[in-house]
Order: sequence, then C-alpha cells, then structure tokens
Amino acid sequence: MMIRSRVRWIASLCLLLAATSASAGVLPPRPDLSDEERAWILRHPVLRVAVVGNLSPIEYVENDRLKGLSAEYLQLISQKTGMKIDYVSAHSIQERIELLITGQANLISTIRLNGPGGKDPRLLLTSAYLNTTTIIVTRIGSRPLFEAEQLDGLTVTLPFFDRYSDFLATKAPGAKLIIGGSALTMLQQVAEGTADAAVATEAYLLPYLYRQFQGQLQISGVITGMASQIGMSTLKDEPLLHSIIQKTLDSVTPDEVRALHANWLLEHATQDLPLKEVMSHYPHEIALVVLVVLLLLITIYQTQRMRQRAERNEREKAMFLAVMSHEIRSPMNAVVAAVELLCNTPLDKQQQHFADLANHGAQSLLRLLNDVLDISKLDAGQVKLEYEPMNIGTLVHNVVDLHRLRAREKHLSISVNGESHLPLLMLDSTRLGQVLHNLLSNAIKFTEIGGVEVAYAISDLPSSRDKQLRLTVTDTGIGLSPESQVRLFQPYSQAAQSYKRSGGTGLGLVICRDLLKLMGGTLTLDSSQGKGTRFELSMTAELAPPDATEAETVLPATIRSEASAPKALRILVVEDTVANQAVLQAQIEGFGCTPVIARDGAQAVDCFEQGTYDLILMDCDLPDQDGYSLTRLFRMIEQDAAQTRCPIIAISASTGNQHVARCFDAGMDGILSKPISLGKLQDAIELWCGVTLTLLPHPFAQRQPVGHQQILEALERDLLALLEGMVLRNLEPALHAAHRLHGAALSVEWPDVARQAGQLEALLRTATPWSDPTYATTLQELLLGFRSTSFSHPVFDPPASPPAD
Repeated sequence: MMIRSRVRWIASLCLLLAATSASAGVLPPRPDLSDEERAWILRHPVLRVAVVGNLSPIEYVENDRLKGLSAEYLQLISQKTGMKIDYVSAHSIQERIELLITGQANLISTIRLNGPGGKDPRLLLTSAYLNTTTIIVTRIGSRPLFEAEQLDGLTVTLPFFDRYSDFLATKAPGAKLIIGGSALTMLQQVAEGTADAAVATEAYLLPYLYRQFQGQLQISGVITGMASQIGMSTLKDEPLLHSIIQKTLDSVTPDEVRALHANWLLEHATQDLPLKEVMSHYPHEIALVVLVVLLLLITIYQTQRMRQRAERNEREKAMFLAVMSHEIRSPMNAVVAAVELLCNTPLDKQQQHFADLANHGAQSLLRLLNDVLDISKLDAGQVKLEYEPMNIGTLVHNVVDLHRLRAREKHLSISVNGESHLPLLMLDSTRLGQVLHNLLSNAIKFTEIGGVEVAYAISDLPSSRDKQLRLTVTDTGIGLSPESQVRLFQPYSQAAQSYKRSGGTGLGLVICRDLLKLMGGTLTLDSSQGKGTRFELSMTAELAPPDATEAETVLPATIRSEASAPKALRILVVEDTVANQAVLQAQIEGFGCTPVIARDGAQAVDCFEQGTYDLILMDCDLPDQDGYSLTRLFRMIEQDAAQTRCPIIAISASTGNQHVARCFDAGMDGILSKPISLGKLQDAIELWCGVTLTLLPHPFAQRQPVGHQQILEALERDLLALLEGMVLRNLEPALHAAHRLHGAALSVEWPDVARQAGQLEALLRTATPWSDPTYATTLQELLLGFRSTSFSHPVFDPPASPPAD
C-alpha cells in the first residue's frame, strides 16, 4: 500500500507539472447562467468570501494575499463570472458560518462536505473540487505503517482539526498526540524525530513533502475511512449565488483542472518568484524559451537514448567475450592438462600417437580461442593502447629471441638488422610485440629451407618531431600466389591447402592489420609463390621526451639459468577446491618442485608467515578472503618484516581487463589464465624463479590418486552450500558455491552436473530475480543429475586440470 501511494503521488505530480497552461491567453468557457443569475451578479459585483488564513497549502493568507488551491478556484470563478473576489479571514468553520449569517460574507470557499460543517442545515453545498485521502508519513527506513491501529504507542503529530484526534482516540488509544501544527511543522517534527508519524490529508502534506523532504520522509500508508471532500457553500437563502457557483464549477474543463493544480504546486514550490508577473510581461519571450528548451530536451533525450543503446550493446558484447572466455577456457583446462599429464605416463606407441593427436588438436583449439577473443575485442573497441618510452631494437631482439629455439629446431637461420643506438619512441610494446610475434611465427611455420630476416629502421618526418618507423619480416618460405594474397586479410581465410595443413585460424594477419590500424600504422605484403614473403610494417611514432627512460619490456625474459631446478624449490598453492589442489600438486611435483597447499586465506597467511617460498600461485576466489586482498596482506607482511619480494601469480579463468587491473593493483606479478597447461606452468616457474625445469620421466605413474570419497564429499559440501544460499536468498554465498561446483564437476568429468551448475551460476551472476522459475527447474535437474552421476560415474583420479577459480 505504501509503494502504491508513493507511485500514485509521484505520477500525479508528473502529470500536473507536465500540464502547462496550454490555454494561456484563451478566455475560459463561461457558465450558462440564467437572466436572474446574471442580474444577481450585476447587483453584487464583489463576492465576499470567508476563508481560513492558516490552512496551508490548501488555503492561507500570505502578505495580505490569498493563496492555495481554493485561491486558484476563486480566481477562475472571478474570470468566468466577472465578480471581484474579496476575502474575510476566520479560523473555525463555525466562525465562517457566522460570517455568512451576519452578512459579512457570501461564500465559504473551503468546507469539508463530509464533515460536521457539511451537515449544517443552514448551508447549501456545492460539489467537491478536491477529493483527498488521509495518509501516514514516516521517516525513510522506519517500520512501515499501513493502518491507523499501528500508530498505537507512537508519537503522532496532527493538524488542529478535532476529527483526527477523535479518530485516533478510537483506533490507537495508546498514541501520544501532538496537535495544532502546520503541515510544515508536522513534517519537520517527523524529520527531526520529535514525532514518529504525521497524519493528515495528502493535499495538506504532499506539497511540502515533495518540496523539502525528499530523501528524508516517505508515505508509509493510507488510512481508510478518513477521505475528505472539499467544496464551497452558501446560505440556504442564497439559492441564486449557490447556482452561480455550482454552474461555474461544473463548467471547469479537465484541462483547466490540471492547470489549476499545476499552478498551485508551482506557486507553492516557487513562492518567492513572481511567476505570473513575469509571464504577463514577457509572454512571447517565455513562449520562445519554452519552445527552445523543449526542442533541446527532445534532442538530449534522443541523444541519450542512442548513447544508452550503444553502451548497452558494448556491454553485451563485452559480457559475451568475458563469458565465452571463461566458459570455454574452463573445459579447455581439463582437456589440455589431462592430455599433457597422460603423455607423461607409460604409453605404448599407438597410445602415444593418439595422445599426441589429442594434444595437437587441443593446442589448435586454444589458439583459435585466443584469436577469436582478440578479433572480437578489436571489433568491440575494447583494446586500449598504452604508450611508453621504448627502444625498438630492444623490442625486436626480445621477440626474435623467443623464436630462436623454434627456428633452430627446423634448421633455419634467423637474423636481425638494425642500428643499435636509436632514440626512444612512444610505443605500445605489448601490441607491437604481438604483431611482430605473429609475423615471425608465420614466417617460421611456412619456411622449410633458408631463414627469416627481421629489419627495422627509423627516419625523420618533414616538419615534425615524430619519427617514421619501418619494420620488415622477410622469409624464404613457400610464398603466396596473387589469388591467395587477395583473401589473406579476410577473417578465417587461409592462403592454400599448405596453410591449412599447418593449422591456424586465418585470424592472425587480420589481428595484426587491425592492431596496426589502431596504432595509426599499415601492414603491406610482397610475396611470390615459391620464393618467399616480405611483410612491411610502417607507422608514425612520437619521439619520447629527452628525460624519458626506457620502460621494461613486457615480454618474458629469454635468457634463463641453465641450472636444474633445485630440490628445495617450494611453491605455495592457495586454492580451496580439492580437485584444483590435486591437479596443481600433480603438475608441480612433475617438475620436481615441492607444492604446499593452503585451502583458504587464513591457512595461506599461516603458511606464508612460517615458511619461505619461491613462488605463490593465488586463487582469486577463496571462501574467507579474495585473492586480491590476500595479496595486499602478503605484501604488507613482506614490507614489515623486510622480506624479499616473493612472486605471486594469479590462477584464473577470467581474462577481462577489470580482472587484470585488479590483480596488478593488488600487487600480483603475473596471471596464468586457464587452461593452465604444463607448458604455461613451466614458463611461469622458470620466468619468476630463474631456473630451467625438466619434467620427470613418468611423473604421474606412481602418484597416489585422490580418493573418490574425498572429492565426492567436497562436491556434496559445495552442493549443500548452494542450496543453503538459494533457500536464504543470499546471493554471494550461492554464487560462490555454484562457481565452485561448476568448476569441480568439470574437473572430475561430470558433464551433466557441470552444465546445470553452470546455468545456475549464470543466473546468479546476472542477478536474475529469485522469483524466476528457471531457478527451480535448473536446481531440480542439478539435484537429479548429482544423485545419478555420483552413483554411476567414478571420480576421475587424479583431476586433469583446475577448473575456474
């Protein structure tokens, strides 16, 4: 009831304010008066009205001027009849009736038709010009009050009318009453806490509530049985005047009613502004301003709608990219890690062949996923460039060094030509390195004899401090026919069957072209079939300031220690899911390292304070504390104890910019996005620990598997936590449990459970209303699937890969 009243109030105000005086300047329609009535008006050119001087905002006197809603109606009566209005102020209804009897007044402008005054047999009553209900106003955040009986025991402030106190004495005898305040005083008493509630008609309270107490007070309820009908009255011996007033009120059109109420509210809201005087002196100017403002508002509204639509489309595309990245990488994690673990167990030749085929297919699918994400981000405009002072020679050599081993394996030469001392340029080393990496990778892939040459040069531009950067990648490979070159830069297109046999998505060069276009550069191709290919990158780069220092390259270091990993290499794994723990432990032990498992934030802090570690793998979603804040705590502990900084790597299936920014802002050093293959894990350990790892022969053959019962109990705990969160309508715990259950089910290869848990996670992540029936159907399918799967499918031992964090 409270909500409906507030909605009705707001909607009424909007309608009233929207209804501007469209009929300004047009005479209102006059009532159809008889000859006797017109003669009465001629005999009485001045209509004396008995008014209430303190019934604000309905009727009150301010600066010797009658104001309020009744004043608006009296003014309209004057316009329609030609009578001049003069008022006589009184307080009670009996005083105003006495003014009529003594001849000091002809009309009472405000009388409650269904009240005691309306029952006086000496009066003739008009129809009501205002119907209003009685409302309860309380402070925002206080207990809702829907009925008068709920006021019992509270302090209630009331107008000076006896009917309110008499009514509450019956309905709420225990209420403490404060009587006699004005509407503004009553609302101030509630806002200040002197009173718990204010009770009066909405016409009495709403203008002040709307004007001065937004965000403080609210309409809590409506008291039934106390509606008020406000009209006018004359003496019974003045039937002609009564008829004149009634006909005049009957002639008021709906548009005039809206204009009257709008003027009433606007004048109350701008009491200090002489609005009518301004309008009367500058009608044409005001009309022009209103027209211009209206056109501006329409233009702004349309522009805002278009902007919101565009932003919504971008958000939807970004959400699609994030969901696709997360949902595809999670099962890919299981595929890649499981195949790599399988390849390091005793296999016969046929089994090894099949495992190699599976590994090749998984890696190809992962490359496809990364390329699709990159091209989608470019299309969505989500790629942001970050320019830093950079030596182009350093960047080129770092990228080339990453490919030397691959070139050596194919017995190809790889060389770099360029000056060693060049000025620093403002470049996005990450994106430019990505382009060069893609070009080099293709050159080595499609070259069987000869080699690859990378050349770079910087030249001056006329009348500019900027520099022209040119970079070429030339190979002696298979080359391209003119027909192949035409479609080479089309998404998902490849040059020839030889390219298709080599694998790939057909997106690499499209990504390179779009990245260079984003950086203001171009990519050109010169190739002859059977003779090789030459790609030339050309772009304008800003010269770095003279005092700038070269930024650290974001590419991984390529020169590493040749020593084997020491036996004492200790890695702290902060992970709460049993399946994830088992997989990471198996992978780390496969490299001869020692994993230390911490199942939550508290245990991780104890381990960190009591031990020394070479590397920390940090899950970002823990039951008691997220990985971001835990990383900040670790950095504070290091700083307080003057410890050497330990590398912390996030392990996550998330790939969004927001997640990456949070990781680095928290003090993490890197991110391993899932799927975490053995190669990725090896690169991370070697990079941050300065060692070269060698995978032990058949490292997982003798490993004790994780027990079925242990993982099953962990799954059951997550399921119970999900049920509890949904029953209690507690979003965060339910989302956390659904996320864990989804990832763990993927890890132990329960696809039905994983699918249903993933659907619930999606519903919870998008804050779908709890009333949505999809919750019930999906949860029922999850429970049935969990029950049938737990009995019919054994848990995969050991889990092949960690699911989503």
